[in-house]
Amino acid sequence: MSTQTLTKTDVVTPTATTRSAAVRVEEDLDARTPGLPTATLRLPNGTTHEVPEELVGLLMTAIRITAQGDAVAISTVADELTTSEAAALLGVSRPTMTRLVDTDQIPGHKVGSHRRVFRKDVVTFRSNQLKRQRQAAVELMQAVDALGLDED
Repeated sequence: MSTQTLTKTDVVTPTATTRSAAVRVEEDLDARTPGLPTATLRLPNGTTHEVPEELVGLLMTAIRITAQGDAVAISTVADELTTSEAAALLGVSRPTMTRLVDTDQIPGHKVGSHRRVFRKDVVTFRSNQLKRQRQAAVELMQAVDALGLDED
């Protein structure tokens, strides 16, 4: 088994062998009951460690991406972010991120004249945003059903 040392931001492009292995793992996962599997990491010296659930989820995402033949990028995210970094994390423009901070939708602070936000606040905002979007979709589907507008 080969090992790779990743720097702060690396992109790993799967080989045909790696993709094939990822497809087999993904197929085995699809055959299991829903939920995250447990994982144990075996180091070259023979010691083993249980992998925390959050990292298992991350690994499963990387495996699914690899099984599709796409490259996987791993990067670090600091606890304190610039508005540009936070905007990239949310998938919005920097001016939109600045507006979210200025309107207190995301807590922020200044370091000198520069705005900063904490990663946890950005992640919480995104999580709440996704919950609101899901709820709106459910309400829309219920309204469509109540009005008899579905085409089934």
